[in-house]
Amino acid sequence: MTPSAPTYSAQEVDAARDEACAAAKSVVAAVYEASVPLVAALPNRDSPEYKAALANEQSVVLV
Repeated sequence: MTPSAPTYSAQEVDAARDEACAAAKSVVAAVYEASVPLVAALPNRDSPEYKAALANEQSVVLV
């Protein structure tokens, strides 16, 4: 006996889509905010500001 696939109402699908879109927007905003200082510090990759910005951006991307 094979179990049947789950069925979802249109409201459940809409709610899941809205939640996924909100999560994606949140991630994009966080990565953008972490990348701005990194890009600003690019001219001097040996500076402490660049190293801190790189570490922060990598932390945000990993999380």
